[in-house]
Amino acid sequence: MPLVLFGGAGGRLVTPAVDREVCSQDIQAGAHRLRVYTCGDPAKPAVLFIHGSGPGVSAPSNWAHLMPPFAESHYCIAPDVLGFGDSEHPDPAPTGGMPEYTDLRARSLLPCSTPWVSRRRTSSATRWAA
Repeated sequence: MPLVLFGGAGGRLVTPAVDREVCSQDIQAGAHRLRVYTCGDPAKPAVLFIHGSGPGVSAPSNWAHLMPPFAESHYCIAPDVLGFGDSEHPDPAPTGGMPEYTDLRARSLLPCSTPWVSRRRTSSATRWAA
């Protein structure tokens, strides 16, 4: 299914085969800026999509094709993890190697740091209490 990306904050991924849009916005998560992609009705239960790592990995490259079908029954949230995609890339990078960078990424995704999920009931592989 082809995707059309309009860049920048507030951009949209359009999936022609379905009548759902994947929208993006930048949010401040603690000291860092994250690009977050959403799809569906915010009044529905939320599901959080977290991508892995590797060259070229981002939330839309991993999840844009799955979010519209899930959006029929859920509010889909897919952040670009810190240091990936269109989220901020810390400069300078953490000096403690991969463990410190992984800890920084995890802390940037914690519900207490991110208003778009902190007060939501979420359903995902890992449940985050409101």
